[in-house]
Amino acid sequence: MEMQKNVCNIIWVDDDIDTLYNDSCKRALRRAGLKLIGKAHTFAEFTRIMDICYDRVDAVITDANFSADMQSPKTERDLSGFVKIRECIKAYNQKRTIPFYLYTGRSNVLNDKYDDGELDYFDLNKRFFLKGDFEQMFEQIKEEVGDINSPSYRIRTKYSAELNAASILDGNEKTLFEALLYKYSDEWKNTEDYFTPMRKIVERIFSECKALQIIPNDLSLNSFHYFMMDKEKTYKLKDEYKDLMPKPLAHSLRFFLNITQDGSHDTNGLTLGVNKYVRETKNINLFRSVLYIAMDMCLWFYDIRISNDDFSLAKWEERDNDNFEHKGVVRKLDNGGYVCDNYLLQYPKNEEYKEGDKIGIIKSTENKPDKVFTYLCKNEEIRVDRFVLTRSLKIQN
Repeated sequence: MEMQKNVCNIIWVDDDIDTLYNDSCKRALRRAGLKLIGKAHTFAEFTRIMDICYDRVDAVITDANFSADMQSPKTERDLSGFVKIRECIKAYNQKRTIPFYLYTGRSNVLNDKYDDGELDYFDLNKRFFLKGDFEQMFEQIKEEVGDINSPSYRIRTKYSAELNAASILDGNEKTLFEALLYKYSDEWKNTEDYFTPMRKIVERIFSECKALQIIPNDLSLNSFHYFMMDKEKTYKLKDEYKDLMPKPLAHSLRFFLNITQDGSHDTNGLTLGVNKYVRETKNINLFRSVLYIAMDMCLWFYDIRISNDDFSLAKWEERDNDNFEHKGVVRKLDNGGYVCDNYLLQYPKNEEYKEGDKIGIIKSTENKPDKVFTYLCKNEEIRVDRFVLTRSLKIQN
């Protein structure tokens, strides 16, 4: 898997940025390892972009001749936008160092207007470039940002492959980046907030695997690893895809789902007591273990997604197994639930089956004598003495 490394994120402010950002400029940016994540034509646009990208931006390039906002009349000597940026550089560098670079064709105008130290930031730091010298400026940005070596930059450099892989699903790159950047302590109170985002990453991958027909649509998240380990009772990967997920990752996924299922809830009676353990030990290594598995899942899905062009055909099939415990027709109860004769279908999902479907029940749980219930179905009493999970049945043709 080839991915660009040492990416430095920049925002460029210039009312003529759409013209400047041509093919030659793009090639020079790539050569220098820079990525343009925001283009602003006015100061107002710049602040909106910074509000969103502050934790990800490494450097800002600014022209001198642009407006503070779209309402300001554009003139050849309009410096209102630059004045505001110059005044706020210090504010943007309160928590982390973000270098600003002046790239302008109006050096004479600037020298005429500013003669009392207003341009010292750019002059003293040698961040003043004339238009046309963008390649020299790009190389300096790369070197200086590398020297600054912010935590954000270090993380995106070290985990560039993982973050790039995560970016193909909305939300995953941001979630992963924040998890890598976050200093986990919070006085060790809200520890479920550590594990829940990681589970969300895998949930998004799981949902997309369903959409691409990599896994069955009625598979549950907690059965994901069983399916990939070829232990799911109803479905299996077709022979040509049986090694779709490497065994070490499938076994890691089992651990991941168990830990995050428990760690995503902070209530009594949980089987593993993950949050209690993390708070008492004040040790984040358990979280780091699921974080790294989440990154491996992102890399796995990225490879699957880019190496397969055709997702029109399912990569799975039903097992040749007709050893059903029971066969019957689905009926809808007056309370909205579903039954098949004396079997109650728990956790019903209307998109998976409907009244009238012929189903085969693979496995059920018999109720204890004091756990038998009676339901109404069109004024008929239905006595239920067995429960069936959705994954323990399948629809018959």
